[in-house]
Amino acid sequence: MKPILKLVLAGLMLCSLAGKPLYKEVVLTASDVASAVDIELAIEQATDNGAHPGAVVLDSSEGDFVYTADDRSINIMLPHARLISRNGAVIANCADGVFFDPVPADDILVEGITFHCEASGVTGYEAPHARVRFVNNTIIAAVDGISAGNGLDWEIRNNSIQAKTAVVMDAGARRILVAQNMLQGFIGVLLRGTAQAGVVNNRIQAGWQGVLVGSGADGNLIVANRIVNVEMAGIAFEGDNAKNNVHGNIVTCLAGSDCAAVSADEETLQLNKISGNLLKK
Repeated sequence: MKPILKLVLAGLMLCSLAGKPLYKEVVLTASDVASAVDIELAIEQATDNGAHPGAVVLDSSEGDFVYTADDRSINIMLPHARLISRNGAVIANCADGVFFDPVPADDILVEGITFHCEASGVTGYEAPHARVRFVNNTIIAAVDGISAGNGLDWEIRNNSIQAKTAVVMDAGARRILVAQNMLQGFIGVLLRGTAQAGVVNNRIQAGWQGVLVGSGADGNLIVANRIVNVEMAGIAFEGDNAKNNVHGNIVTCLAGSDCAAVSADEETLQLNKISGNLLKK
C-alpha cells in the first residue's frame, strides 16, 4: 500500500444535512493493493476502527485489483464498513472474496464490485452479523456465491452470481431478502435453518434445483421467481418445513428432463402454502 492513502474528506468530514454520522472515504487504486490486508487497513482508517460509518472506494481507473501477496480474502471484523466500486472495480485472484470474522460486525455494504474467486464470493458463519447489504455486485466463484449463517436483516439484491450454489442462507439466518438477482449454479438458493427469508423475483438458472428449502427452514416467502433449465425441480422441500409460502414461480425444465415445479411430500404440502406455480417443459 502507498504510505499515504488517498483520503477524501469532502471538506474535512462528510456530514449530511439529515445529521447522519461523520463519514470518511478512503480511495484505493490497483497500485495501492498487493493483498486483501491493504483493503482491511483502509477499512480501519475509513471507520476509525469501527467507530463510525466509513467507505473504502475501489477505483479501477488504473486497472483491476489482482492480489499478488498471500492474503487473498477481505476479512470483515469492524462494523459500519462500506466497500464500493468506482469505474467498475474488479477483484481478481481472490480466495474468498469477503470473509466475515467470528466477531459481530454490523452495518456492512458491498456494492458494485466484481469478484473472481477460487473459493466463495462471500462467507461468514461463526458470529451473527446484522444489516448487511450486497447490491449490484458480480460474483464468479468455485464454491458458494454468498454463504452465511446467523445473519439478521440481510439484503442481497441486483447481483449476478455464478457458483456451485449461488446463495446459501443457513444456521439461524433471519429476515434475509434475496431479490432481483441473476443466479446460476447447480442449486440457485439453499435455505436451511432459516426463517422470514424472502426469495423474490429472481432469475435462476440451476442445473438441479432452483430453490432448495432445507431442514428447519420455516416461515419463508418464495415468490415470483423465474427458474430455468432445472433437471429435478424449481422448488424442492427436504421435509421438516412449515409455514412457507411458495407462489407464482415459473419453472422451465432442462430439455429432455421430467422436472417438477414444486417437489414436496404430502405432509409438507399440508404444512406449507403452495399455489399458483407454473411448470413449462
